[in-house]
Amino acid sequence: MSKCDISIKFDRPDRTYRGGETVSGEVHVQVNKDITSDGIHLTSFWKTHGYGNTDGGGDHSETLADKSQLTAGQTMTFPFSFVADRQPMTYHGHHINVDHYVKVAVDVPWAFDPKAEEEFILVPGKRPPEMTGKRDEIIDFTPETPTQLGAGCKTALYIFLAVMLLALSVVLIWFLPIAMLILGGIWVRKKMLASRLGEVELKTPHLLVGAGEDWPVELKFTAKKTCQINGIQVKIRCRESATSGSGTNKTTRRHTVLERVHNLEPATQLTAGELFHKSYGVPFPETRAYSLDEGSNDIVWTAQVRIDIPVFPDWTNKQTVQFLPAEFFDDDGTEQAESEPVAATPDPARSTSD
Repeated sequence: MSKCDISIKFDRPDRTYRGGETVSGEVHVQVNKDITSDGIHLTSFWKTHGYGNTDGGGDHSETLADKSQLTAGQTMTFPFSFVADRQPMTYHGHHINVDHYVKVAVDVPWAFDPKAEEEFILVPGKRPPEMTGKRDEIIDFTPETPTQLGAGCKTALYIFLAVMLLALSVVLIWFLPIAMLILGGIWVRKKMLASRLGEVELKTPHLLVGAGEDWPVELKFTAKKTCQINGIQVKIRCRESATSGSGTNKTTRRHTVLERVHNLEPATQLTAGELFHKSYGVPFPETRAYSLDEGSNDIVWTAQVRIDIPVFPDWTNKQTVQFLPAEFFDDDGTEQAESEPVAATPDPARSTSD
């Protein structure tokens, strides 16, 4: 029999909360054996689980009870409350899962601590403070952890970098011919495309995209030669990438969650000297596979614009975009109206095998 039985009860039966809301409830402790407790502590956090190494964060902790002597048969109830993180959202995917937890432990010296852990669901709510209204830069939501290096460590680091640079220069000498061939191929391809399409100007002012909204794209060029094209498309792809292990034992598995091709222009003929200048709105889907960048677990969204030229290299431009909840782009930056119901379970993204 455990020294203590612990149960965690939330104030909402569906355990579903919006980011920035208060998560509250009660902790019930039933003491089964006389023990000395150094305190009863509650923590809330999120973590990934699935194929990749575990990433996590958002630690909140509070002490429910101080050091005391607990007696068999004693029952205790402690209320708790804390403000939920604003992201990442609860997500259940193919290789990656993200869940939020409340954990309670009775600190018993020199013994295993009785503990209990329960999940709750986080859905979009308040806008994270890192979002300032600008959309032209990817946002890093990972908190910075400054590292202080001593003088000896700095010297060793400088020596290591010098040795690595020397080794790299030797390697580059051997691989220089290959690099020149690759760069030459890129240059030739660029010149071939320029001979047909001229200088292609692509404007995508938004690198941050909300679920269910249109992504603005502007394409401008003046064809140098009259030529046929099969069309202009944008391919949107969402992919999970989960890494397990480290060093030589590191392996990565990828899974395509979603891939869609949107046709912007049908097959047509471009006329030499004629300006092509059009703007489009490319619809992004409503899904909860939001962008995630957590070291070993990533959900990456890309958008590739392609001008399909028959029997000729295609012109392409591929960008990484940050896919976020539509609620983060509300004018006032607050959660949805309280009158709107909160889904009891996350809406899993449709998946297709890689």
